[in-house]
Amino acid sequence: MSDSTTQSELSQVLDGIRPMQSQIQNLTLEVKVNQTETREKFNTIDEKFDKV
Repeated sequence: MSDSTTQSELSQVLDGIRPMQSQIQNLTLEVKVNQTETREKFNTIDEKFDKV
């Protein structure tokens, strides 16, 4: 026998998930920024090695 889920219960679950979604988006952006910064540092190092 399956339990029914009420609209109110679903709303509570969604209300709990929404802040997590925002946090995940912020973390994803942070990772992308860090990847870009790391790539730029490696490119700078590569340029210095090319000059040597």
